[in-house]
Amino acid sequence: MTGGDALLQRCRTCGTALYPRREICSRCLSGDLADLDVAGIPATMIALTTLHITHEPSLRPLLPLRIGTAVLADGLKLIAYAAPAVATGDAVLLSVVADPDGMPVMIAAGRPIAATGLADALNEGEEG
Repeated sequence: MTGGDALLQRCRTCGTALYPRREICSRCLSGDLADLDVAGIPATMIALTTLHITHEPSLRPLLPLRIGTAVLADGLKLIAYAAPAVATGDAVLLSVVADPDGMPVMIAAGRPIAATGLADALNEGEEG
């Protein structure tokens, strides 16, 4: 897993950014979609919440977990884990890391995250 694993797409026909991944564009219905590299994409954190309970056994050791909504410059909103230092209204950079089950997830932090796993990324993001 790298910091740039594609979780976002852009339609080559109309330019619409897409999240979550789709088979066709939600705007023009084109199937001509390109993966976007998430690593280092700037966004603004517009909402945050803290999870204290989860039904996912692999995430329980990481509780409490902060997740939030980030908005990109083009208005696309997405869900990402948030580093401990991130506050609502902060400018953030997105990175992709593996959750404890190995699935790619996004994390928002004040700087690029070098870690490849969610637990390490949250610790790294805590440093500011």
